[in-house]
Amino acid sequence: MYWWPTRHSCEVWSLCGACGSPSTIRSVSRRRRPSRLRCMKKRSSSGRCIIDHRVKNNLQIVSSLLSLQASYIQDAHIHEMFLERQSRVQSMTLIHEALFQSEDMGHIDFGEYVRALTRQLFQSYGIQAERITLQICAEAISLHINKAIPCGLILNELVSNALKHAFPAGRSGHLAIQLRANAGQRVSLIVRDNGIGIPAGLDFRSTESLGLQLVCMLADQLEGTLVLDREGGTTFTLTFAP
Repeated sequence: MYWWPTRHSCEVWSLCGACGSPSTIRSVSRRRRPSRLRCMKKRSSSGRCIIDHRVKNNLQIVSSLLSLQASYIQDAHIHEMFLERQSRVQSMTLIHEALFQSEDMGHIDFGEYVRALTRQLFQSYGIQAERITLQICAEAISLHINKAIPCGLILNELVSNALKHAFPAGRSGHLAIQLRANAGQRVSLIVRDNGIGIPAGLDFRSTESLGLQLVCMLADQLEGTLVLDREGGTTFTLTFAP
């Protein structure tokens, strides 16, 4: 409880000639409470910004270490494994960078994230724009970090798989990514390519590919559905509640 004395403008004279002014004491707790709440919110927001910034910096350090280690590896298969791990770390780094810049703490514009991550993957794999054309149609959909991280990792795996396997031997092609809001408060993330496609006899849910295993696990974590369409290439559709 906070109390504050308040003086009045009138004067009071006693019979003996002494002069004084009356005062009252009022509680100002209610006045102070909103300012205290604003201060607490400001400190909380500032603290979360610092945490996100530090997490982002730490992830960047991990990514740099993986890149440095990969540069010393001669075996092509092991080298690719290091690059895959680096891309997964970078996908999470982008989310924390978006959180640090976001006015709505805890949420990011996932449409902007889709564009940023895809551009980064094209650069990482050295894809020339004239060989594999890219089309992105992503709505501005706000996702909480608890949804954005698994969804971002799924996007990273699906785009990486398309860039590595859909267009072998320098084959040209097209990659399309769509993010849209559906009826019933559902969101769909669609990754489509017109490459050689996944073999008809391969069950992507029980494959030995670590990337697809991770995609299935994260889709379950999102309590979403993951559908594969093999017509005209490969199309993965992830649908979940934001």
